[in-house]
Amino acid sequence: MPALIPGLGLGLAKGAAPMVTTPVASSSAVAAAGPTLGAIESSALGSLVAAGFPEVLKTLFGQGGALRSPASATTTGTAGKFTITAQDVLALEQFVDRINFRRPFGPKLDANEILNDTAKRLNEQLNQATRREMELARVKGELAALPNLMTSIGQIGTAQSQLAQAGLSKVLESALPASYLGNLGASYQITK
Repeated sequence: MPALIPGLGLGLAKGAAPMVTTPVASSSAVAAAGPTLGAIESSALGSLVAAGFPEVLKTLFGQGGALRSPASATTTGTAGKFTITAQDVLALEQFVDRINFRRPFGPKLDANEILNDTAKRLNEQLNQATRREMELARVKGELAALPNLMTSIGQIGTAQSQLAQAGLSKVLESALPASYLGNLGASYQITK
């Protein structure tokens, strides 16, 4: 777009009304006169805008800026299977706000209700997992004790058998004649 800036004397813009231009002095005359007050003001204003505009944007939209709240910088928490972190809450609230904004009519989503339902569900899952782990520990304990139990049962059975044999021997000794008892231990050979 040539010559829309007055004072440059570059001519007319296409389709624009004729513009009066001021004569431009030769470059040697300008160099001798030095910079003008208008040139200094324009240069200072241009530098200020060029340097300040990115800083203003960074201040408003940058890390921790007034118009920005980064989720990763403001929330912390330990992620776990049965926990709801602050980052999860923030993400849910932003999601609910987005959905509610897109649906101006009809039922609105409630982030607190969703969080309460999620907390109840996670607590129930945690309780079930705890019960499952307790039952698993009990079964493992019983399985670990099973060989000792079988050994004890075997020892008790052996002791009871020996006790029964001793008792039976006493009863038989007192009830049968000694000559009969002496023949009980003898082996007989049966022939045809």
